[in-house]
Amino acid sequence: MTTYLVRRSLQSLLILFLISIVMYGILNLDPKGPYAEVYAVQYNNPQQMQAAIARAERRLGLDDSLPMRYILWLYNWRPADENDAEFLTIQLQNYQDEAKTVTDPDRLKFVQQQLHNLPLQIADVNAKLAACGDLFNLDSLGQCLSLKRVGGILTANLGTSWKIAQGEPVLALISGSEVESGQDPTSFATVYGPSSVLHGPLANTLVLIFFSILLALLLAIPIGIYSAVKQYSVGDYVFSFISFVGLGLPSFCLGTLLILAERKGWLFGLPIGGVVNNPDDVSQYSDVGIRLSHLIAPGFVLGFALMAGFSRFIRSSMLEVLHLDYVRTAWAKGLKQRTVIFKHAMRNALIPLVTRIALAVPALLGGVVIVDSITNYPGIGGLLFRAGGLDDWPVLMGLLIVGAILVVLSNVLADVAYAVIDPRIRYS
Repeated sequence: MTTYLVRRSLQSLLILFLISIVMYGILNLDPKGPYAEVYAVQYNNPQQMQAAIARAERRLGLDDSLPMRYILWLYNWRPADENDAEFLTIQLQNYQDEAKTVTDPDRLKFVQQQLHNLPLQIADVNAKLAACGDLFNLDSLGQCLSLKRVGGILTANLGTSWKIAQGEPVLALISGSEVESGQDPTSFATVYGPSSVLHGPLANTLVLIFFSILLALLLAIPIGIYSAVKQYSVGDYVFSFISFVGLGLPSFCLGTLLILAERKGWLFGLPIGGVVNNPDDVSQYSDVGIRLSHLIAPGFVLGFALMAGFSRFIRSSMLEVLHLDYVRTAWAKGLKQRTVIFKHAMRNALIPLVTRIALAVPALLGGVVIVDSITNYPGIGGLLFRAGGLDDWPVLMGLLIVGAILVVLSNVLADVAYAVIDPRIRYS
């Protein structure tokens, strides 16, 4: 099993690498991209427009070639601002100009302190940069590595948001870590409530996906088993009809119907939208009852179609198993119906369901974009929708790579679950 996991981990890394290349390339096919507002301005001549586009490209880091931008997205070896000699030199010049006109004593003291510290900092940065030219020397290697770089996804640095929360780290927006919301009343932190990893967009989406799968299984397993055991009965026809409705009804239609039902008061006060009643009350995030009440509506929208597919799959799988020789032998031995179904038939019938659950994760990740937007659930789906509308490429790429990791990880866990459920399966 260990050898298999190592091999699958290496394969997963290769798959993620190829996926990232495709996603980054497709994202950069947009000819206008995130500086589309430049095209909306009326210019006197084409030269002014080209100059504005060039300034926008430099500001957003789009002035390099596409392959170089991708490499820098993986790992940006350029020094961070506090370790960039050119950036520090510009700061020093600004403080030198300010020192000539500043009158406030406290401000003057601060400027003089910066004028003293910045030359020392610039000299230290230049020494570390020079040390990077002799990496075979251990002392030089240590100095070079101590220089903080901009980073990249290989260092868990997904960049900073361009528009949704300008200047904020993408990883903080996705995970819900502490961020500065600024003065914009529509900023990310305002929309998503108090900052915390435990109730950030990623955590909210993972809880919603887990709840949807759990809800679908709790309904689909008994329905599928009953439909198989009572084949062609009235109950079988009723559940088959419900399943076909679930498979044919789009999630956005079901979500809209739930919103209309809430407005009519038909949901008995069940809330739609948000994860708690009052986002400013942090204590509500640990209240299981409140969290569960807000999960039911979006969870049902996501899980209804999933339940329909699972129940039909379990029904067909159970029908196949019930006609196998070992099950017929169990019937012939006079075992109770419950023993035959749950001990002998159900376990083997549910083994293929593990694959269906793993394959459901990509569909659920796509479904949360619609469900979050309709039900106003604060997950990564709504964030992805906003990032796409605003051409916020760093946020888009961060969310897409997180989604790819979840899909690949779910498939690896499915393979491991096979060996746990079926002792006949061994990986070598």
